[in-house]
Amino acid sequence: MDSSISRAVTCCVCSSRSRLAIQLEIFGEIRPLFQCTSCEAAFYEEVPWLTEAYSSAISSLDTGIVERAIDISNVLTAFLGKADGASYEDFGGGIGLLARVMRDRGFDFSSSDPMAEYQLPLPAQTTATPSLTTMIEVLEHLADPMVVLAEVMSRCDTIFISTHLIPKSGLDPKWEYLQPETGQHIFFCTSKTLEVIADQLGVFATSNGKNLHVLHRQPLSWRNRATIAWQQGAWIYAHLAQMFSRGRAI
Repeated sequence: MDSSISRAVTCCVCSSRSRLAIQLEIFGEIRPLFQCTSCEAAFYEEVPWLTEAYSSAISSLDTGIVERAIDISNVLTAFLGKADGASYEDFGGGIGLLARVMRDRGFDFSSSDPMAEYQLPLPAQTTATPSLTTMIEVLEHLADPMVVLAEVMSRCDTIFISTHLIPKSGLDPKWEYLQPETGQHIFFCTSKTLEVIADQLGVFATSNGKNLHVLHRQPLSWRNRATIAWQQGAWIYAHLAQMFSRGRAI
């Protein structure tokens, strides 16, 4: 084993010792992926390939972008309930697809993305403090997750996150969520990682143990917990809600 990757590496979440987990080929070079022995976060120590990876902000391999926006919009509709005039932000919102869908459902959503500009009709970026911020398929793209999460959490009470957790069987080079061919997925979590992140931010963490997670200052209602735990039920609720009530936020 190359001594340069057998040395101790500091975890980007909790600063504990991390070990080499697997190695993956990214843009023609073998790159070591480390995993923390304490909080179980997995990350690359260095990511010099990001400029190449983001030559296009949205990878051509991301063929599920529309379906994902629909699925998440249904869960969010159930999670938020009735539109009550509160402001919401989709951080890392890409072309603004999710924000546009949620506005079509009457929710005052804006979209922001440091890597892309929205291309769908949305209002100018609002200065209103969002009561909830969504980070849909964003966490796995972050080189400094704690810095970004702390900044986002400083201006809202709740962060609604979608990202797939590391399988219970552990990291496997064949795990499709690694996506080394795009070079964009560079950070991965387990349930324990989320708990450590929440503890460092001074908030609570609620997760379905798979792909939906919430960081929140106040305890979640039973309805919100059910929405996270039973995603299919949330889809049904959202479809029924749209049949009887529909409003648009221009």
